[in-house]
Amino acid sequence: MCIRDSAYSTLLVSRRRELHRVAASAIERIYVDRIPEFVEVLAQHYQTAGELERALDFLIRAADKAISNLALTTSLEFLNAADELAVTLEDATKRGEIAMRKAHVHLSASNFSAAADTFGDARTLWADTGSAEGEALALAFEAFAHYWGHQFEEAETLADRAAELAEASNEPMPDVELLANVFRSLVLLAVGRIEESRPFIDRAMALVPQVEDPMARGLVVFAGWHLAAWEARFDELVDYLREWRSTLESTGNSLFSLAALWLEAVPLAGRGDYQDALHLLEETLTLSDRVGDVYVRTRALNTIGWIYGDLGNPATAADWNRRSRDEAAAAGFPDPEVECNARLNLGDNLMAMGLLEDAEQEFRHVDVIVGDPRPEERNDIVRYSQHLHHSFGELLLARNETDAALDRANRCLAAAEEHGHLKNIVKARRLRGEVYMARGQLGQARNELDQARTIAAEVSNPPQLLSLIHI
Repeated sequence: MCIRDSAYSTLLVSRRRELHRVAASAIERIYVDRIPEFVEVLAQHYQTAGELERALDFLIRAADKAISNLALTTSLEFLNAADELAVTLEDATKRGEIAMRKAHVHLSASNFSAAADTFGDARTLWADTGSAEGEALALAFEAFAHYWGHQFEEAETLADRAAELAEASNEPMPDVELLANVFRSLVLLAVGRIEESRPFIDRAMALVPQVEDPMARGLVVFAGWHLAAWEARFDELVDYLREWRSTLESTGNSLFSLAALWLEAVPLAGRGDYQDALHLLEETLTLSDRVGDVYVRTRALNTIGWIYGDLGNPATAADWNRRSRDEAAAAGFPDPEVECNARLNLGDNLMAMGLLEDAEQEFRHVDVIVGDPRPEERNDIVRYSQHLHHSFGELLLARNETDAALDRANRCLAAAEEHGHLKNIVKARRLRGEVYMARGQLGQARNELDQARTIAAEVSNPPQLLSLIHI
């Protein structure tokens, strides 16, 4: 023990408290314009001084500072310490605020189960204080956490309950109403109920002028992107993201900052702006590594593979797709959506290298899931099942199994037309044209390929246009 520590230990508790109170006051007086630099120290001084309300305030500010620096583990440590003080102070309102902050940190870290549980804790705390708005807001975000965890029935039920609480209140709750509508729409989009989702997004958009919270506004952008992405109009998607990207980034949530990068990269790649897309994806991977994210990272890895495949470099593309597949499988995600998308892109690139048996293994794996999905496996299955049927059809055609190839093309086309997915309509009609050409049915082939060219030009997707030039 050093002399300073030995001397400190001989002080009476009351004297220690007074010294820490004086130190805290001095810091606030001398560094009045630099308080954010000292919030951690001030929290410690005030706690030791016995001024628990002041200590609680600075612990929360220290947590917010850590969140802004993407130090998520550190922020949780400060929030846990703050919650202990709030328990001592018997301050249920502060505990509700702290629980909401903790839950949002779990969301940023892609820990969706912990986020759902913690939003549930916040909901209980707000109910105990009699705050209907706090309870409804926690309920809405609990629905969002379940959406991310792909527990769609639970998410839909909670979002409905949040909307009911808001509608039954004597005071307007535009934030809650907006969030409940957004989360309802996201659940419906995830399971392929596209048209049902539109009214909820429209209602949320109408509420945006009444809502100042950047998180709520960012979620409307997120939902609107997913709806627009179904039609794969890449130019419109790029313009949409560039208009709203700052709104996503202003949420202060690292998951949203990552999503903003990836969501812009996807349509850029779709319309052929590959260098810009790769630059954004490199940023995505760097930020993902910094905050410990795997949810967006694994998607970015697969998107890079998709780009290299479009650029005619299937070997490099396959390496990126394998990384995505393997990291997604190891991450323990609640459903196989990322892994399945990576397997499908990997299969496409293996086919391009002439490795048909290896490609078939990837397609068969996804085919089992698409054929009999468990409830938690339905996320985005409507979209990637179309990819599966087209790619498997291409493989079957390469083996001259034209009946089976046409069946896959028809299944892709039916789903793509039902849900308005233009890119996959192009792919399905192109495959049908190729099958008819292989059979010598040239009139039918020409009709299918003409329709494919028309829609490909509308979508502005260079690979689809190039694939049709020489047919």
